[in-house]
Amino acid sequence: MRRWVRPVIRGLGFVCTVSLVVAPAGWTQNSRTESARVPAPGAAGDARASSTSPTFDLENRTLPRYASPDLVEASVDPATYILGPQDILALQIILSETRTEQVPVLPEGVVMVPNVGAVPAAGLTLTAFRQRLHAAVAERYRSFEVNCYLAKARQFRVYVTGEVREPGVLAARATDRVSDVVERAGGLGERGSERAIEVRDLQGNVLAHADLAAFRRRGRLDSNPTLAAGNVVFVAARNRTVTVEGAVASPGDYEWVPADDIADVIELAGGLLPTADRSQVSVERVRAEGDARTDVVDLDAGGHPAADVRRIVVNSTLVGQRRVFVVTPEGEQRALGLGAGESLRDLARRVGSMARDADWSHAELSSRDASGRPERVAVDLPRVLNGEGDRPLQDGDVLSVPRLRDYVYVSGFVSRPGRYPYRSDWTVNDYIGEAGGPASGGSTGSVRIYDDGGKSRGADRKSPLQRGETLYLDRSFVSKASSALGLVANLSALVISIVALNR
Repeated sequence: MRRWVRPVIRGLGFVCTVSLVVAPAGWTQNSRTESARVPAPGAAGDARASSTSPTFDLENRTLPRYASPDLVEASVDPATYILGPQDILALQIILSETRTEQVPVLPEGVVMVPNVGAVPAAGLTLTAFRQRLHAAVAERYRSFEVNCYLAKARQFRVYVTGEVREPGVLAARATDRVSDVVERAGGLGERGSERAIEVRDLQGNVLAHADLAAFRRRGRLDSNPTLAAGNVVFVAARNRTVTVEGAVASPGDYEWVPADDIADVIELAGGLLPTADRSQVSVERVRAEGDARTDVVDLDAGGHPAADVRRIVVNSTLVGQRRVFVVTPEGEQRALGLGAGESLRDLARRVGSMARDADWSHAELSSRDASGRPERVAVDLPRVLNGEGDRPLQDGDVLSVPRLRDYVYVSGFVSRPGRYPYRSDWTVNDYIGEAGGPASGGSTGSVRIYDDGGKSRGADRKSPLQRGETLYLDRSFVSKASSALGLVANLSALVISIVALNR
């Protein structure tokens, strides 16, 4: 009997040990799963809540539609912030001792102040409530000091409807704006209007209008109003667009709303360029009869509605004049008027503040020689400004200014070939060290430097480099000799094999 009792006891012990090890892992997993499911507002942890209720994924940190992130665009202005139910206030009442508490604005719109009672708050600005709070405390105490601050803005329901990707009920805070809830509703739909958005109350009355295009282009906060409990944000379908071309910052198609005039639409296109002719704006209109008519208007005259406008072309003051073109490091082409007798030096003075990262010493001028054939001339603008290499300009010349190449290439037999930031106090040895040192067979005694034009020069470990140059580390003599001997050995073996096969 003793022979089988001990194995059984050992087996039971093993099973219990496995159970103790495995069970906590399962409990931990279940606990994590349960804690990761947070019921939507209104469910209040009710076990009867639908299993399809949105959840907050604690591991992936994904934000459900109903959650409002605690992001603040600016300090709350107590003179304009309107209190409402669920706002949390920090109260500090100083009597014989200091007492600090956080109290909510209750659903009935009052704040219960300890030892004072209910003080109305909903609908008041924070500044007005502070005055009322001071008066309420003064009715009970003579010598006191009271402070009140907004600890946490309330969260409430709003409704986003119309041309959005995911219409429905969302949560918002009193500091949220129309753009915030539209974004949490999935953004505008394919037909959604950026400019025809209404904020309504539950009875359908229009409380405010939002123009997100004006907000993004002009930075106008009044075009992106804040929200209150029960607001309905209605996004209408896009009506029509106006094409803006010519001397504006961002040509393209822009949505039109009935309140716009021509100047408003041009402002949406980024405004006029310095070369724009305000008195020569071509406006193509579609009349009620269905035919098109083009007029030339003067923007300074004002009073140009955009109701029937289909296309706006802002003409340039350079049309019909002699001009030169400047290509910036960003690839943007600018047209500049060319005065009589102007030279390259005059142009260099005009574009001297064009870009901080411009490589003025390696510019290029595309022009025509004396016989009229195209030619490209390398230009060192700092030298031109000093009076060296100046030349007259011709109509249509193009000056291209590249971006400053603030780097050095390290190539050849190094551990990490590539591009490295240029440092004026670094030498060949520093760049080789930054590239991980010589690779197998590489020699710091075999270095050549190539400029941007492909010309090479010898260098040693202490040689400096210039911006945009390439450092090439060659193999050592021993490595080259070994490779040569290996090649000779391979050829000898090949010859011996061929001779042996032919015998």
